[in-house]
Amino acid sequence: MMRRCLLLFALPLSLYLSTATVHADDSDAAAEIARSETGGRVLSVTPHPDSTGYIVKILLDDGRVRTLHIDPR
Repeated sequence: MMRRCLLLFALPLSLYLSTATVHADDSDAAAEIARSETGGRVLSVTPHPDSTGYIVKILLDDGRVRTLHIDPR
């Protein structure tokens, strides 16, 4: 029971902690910033639904996928 509660708490926390905000002017710049910040491989770059930059998904060396929010300047 305790283990299940810990998992229910840890998953949303890990998703929150795995996002970061930096700035870029276009999708190529957003991809390059994300790549240099993490050292990972860019999986996708999509416009943010609120028109506030880009959402970049990165595959890290350890197999995790990290999502970054890249703001426009």
